Amino acid sequence: MSSKLPCVARFLATAICVVVPAVSRADQPAVSFGAGTLGETVGITQPIDPSTAIRFTYGTYAFTRQADFDNVVINVQARLQLSEQFRAQSAGVYIDRFIRSPLHVTFGAVLNQNHIAAVSVPADSSILINHFVYSAAQAGEVFTDVKWMPVSPYLGFGFGPRSSDRRRLALVAEIGAYYEGRANVTFAANGVIEKNEKHFATYFDTLRGQLATELSPVEVYPVLQIGVRLRM
Repeated sequence: MSSKLPCVARFLATAICVVVPAVSRADQPAVSFGAGTLGETVGITQPIDPSTAIRFTYGTYAFTRQADFDNVVINVQARLQLSEQFRAQSAGVYIDRFIRSPLHVTFGAVLNQNHIAAVSVPADSSILINHFVYSAAQAGEVFTDVKWMPVSPYLGFGFGPRSSDRRRLALVAEIGAYYEGRANVTFAANGVIEKNEKHFATYFDTLRGQLATELSPVEVYPVLQIGVRLRM
C-alpha cells in the first residue's frame, strides 16, 4: 500500500493545482475518502457554483485466488493449478450537478486500469502432450492477461452536501456505472507448452471466447461507494 502513496499524492497535488486557480471565486476544495466497488478511494472536490462541483477520484484494490482443474485438450492431458489476480485501479474526473439537495447526478470519464493476470502451471509431476510425457519443469507455464478499454464514460447518482455546504465533515455515497467494453483476452506460454502451441490453439480460442462471455456482465462496471467528505 505504501508504494501507492506517492502516486496518490501526485494525483491530488495535480488536481489541486489545476482546479483551484481556475475557480478562485468558489469555496475551498474538500477531500473525500471512501470504499466500495472501486476499492479504497481518495478524492478532491472543487465547487464551481452552489449547485455544481468538479471531482477527481483515485481508487484501487486487488484480490487473488488459486484453484486446481482438469484440463483436456486434443492430444493433451494435464491437471493445472491456476493462480489469478484481479486488480481494479481507476482515476476519474466527474461533474456533480445537484438536482435536489442532497441528491446529485454525476457524469464523467474514468481512466480504467482494471486487469486480470493469471498463471497456470502443472499441478502434478508431469503432463501428457501428443502421447509424450513431460515433467512439470519441462512443461512450462500458461499466462492469461485480461484488460478492458482504457477510458470509460461514467453516469451515476450521489448523496451528499451541496457544493456550497460549509460543514467540515459529511457523509457521501454514490451509485452508478461506467462502460468498460468487452474484455480483451490474450494468452502466452513457455516451455514445452509453447513449443506445442498448435495443440493448444483450439483450446486457447475456445477459452478466450468463454472468458469474454463470462466477463460480459462487467462490460458495464457497477459503482457503489460510501465515504466521508472533509472540508479543507
